[in-house]
Amino acid sequence: MDNPAPSAVPALPPFKPLFSLVPRDVNEVDRPQQYSVPPLYEADVAEGRLLAASNSYEYSPSFISAGVFERWFAWVLDIVIVILVSLLALIPLLGGILVAITGTGYLLMRDHRGASIGKRAMGLRVIGSDGRPANRNALILRNTLLALPYLLHFIPYLGIFLTMIVWIPVCFIESLSTLITGRRIGDRLAGTIVVKN
Repeated sequence: MDNPAPSAVPALPPFKPLFSLVPRDVNEVDRPQQYSVPPLYEADVAEGRLLAASNSYEYSPSFISAGVFERWFAWVLDIVIVILVSLLALIPLLGGILVAITGTGYLLMRDHRGASIGKRAMGLRVIGSDGRPANRNALILRNTLLALPYLLHFIPYLGIFLTMIVWIPVCFIESLSTLITGRRIGDRLAGTIVVKN
């Protein structure tokens, strides 16, 4: 009895996921500003710590990172609000206390819904470095460095000067970090990134 020849099974094309946690080849230009790996995790992928996650394809975020100038314009819009709050210091005796409470509160809670007023105006939002929505603690922690100097307003009369002496260098260092690495120090502490909507 002759055995029938096995039928040829057509070869399937290799599986290629739309998005992956493995960094894309720099020669691919189909999505020039699309990232599938948060910058924080690139070293982890290179060292193989995220190998299991990169092979599972169950959850692999994709987003477009916010540009430095977009973040800068959003920050300028937020600074206008901070300056308006600082005008409360003109109220005799209670002004410094009001500024300390409202200024610190605003700066800590400005991203409480995922984006500050400036970020919303520029079409940006804050997410966790893993691509998931940032939790409330992370949104507060990322602004702590900017908010703490405002507590110096509790010191009568000298508070406004001490706040500026501390706050301006903190803002400069945070801006420099954003310019060089694309992330503020607060973002690194909180494990967050700013992306386009």
